[in-house]
Amino acid sequence: AKDKGIDLKPIILFKSNSIRKSIDTHQTFSQIIEDLSISQLRNTIEYGLAIYKGTTSIWSNMYEYYASKDLVSIIQEIQWDFTDKNLMNANDSKFLSVENTLLLNTLEELDNPIRAIFAVAKLNEGWDVLNLFDIVRISEGANGTRKTTDSEAQLIGRGARYYPFIYEENLSYQR
Repeated sequence: AKDKGIDLKPIILFKSNSIRKSIDTHQTFSQIIEDLSISQLRNTIEYGLAIYKGTTSIWSNMYEYYASKDLVSIIQEIQWDFTDKNLMNANDSKFLSVENTLLLNTLEELDNPIRAIFAVAKLNEGWDVLNLFDIVRISEGANGTRKTTDSEAQLIGRGARYYPFIYEENLSYQR
């Protein structure tokens, strides 16, 4: 998107079934980002290229794209985008502050720093964010009740949005 002059800021939601798991996931994610190295990224790209070699999948295109990029710059960008100040934990006791409410309601704004949110039960109803591109479900020990199934369907619906962007002076979609 950036190479095509499209301004967007994807948000990731890490959805857990317990506060403890959500907090642990947040800490693990932060550590992975902090420790990310050129060799790890290069190995991931090479592995992806080997798996998707000769295919026309989006994954093949993605790995080929990153194989030609400066990995130092990519890592710096990832680490900048996912610093602790750009991560929000919706399980924190301070979560319902005025500042956090403002951040949650302006996630689509380019100057909003939030890039990932860690949550358990919050953000289920009435939260419509078009740049929520990825939902990572962390379900250790989850059960399969009707309530859980309905909640999962709603969660998938959160990610099934179409982000409006401008490309070559044309708006792709209006809300």
